[in-house]
Amino acid sequence: IVIAGGTGKVGNLLGSMLDEKNHKTSVLCRNAFLASAPARVSGDFGWLGEGYLRKHPSVQLRDWDGGDMLDIVGCDFLGWQDDTLKKADVVVNLVGGYT
Repeated sequence: IVIAGGTGKVGNLLGSMLDEKNHKTSVLCRNAFLASAPARVSGDFGWLGEGYLRKHPSVQLRDWDGGDMLDIVGCDFLGWQDDTLKKADVVVNLVGGYT
């Protein structure tokens, strides 16, 4: 299962529920390093946190461009279509949703 924009409140809850059912879940995010940090670094990027990822081992973060090349630093987002999207049975789009 792939969740685009899954670092918000709805994605956090959905990822938790999918983990309970042992579904392998990839959360596409603009910056996986910041989204997995022990504490929120910036309000500009989504955040799940190190503790969340430890508690929910079937949830993984994957950098992607999200269609906005201005937010990208480096090349970590390259290849997400091949290594993540092609393996997905389901894609959930939460990009820019609930605030």
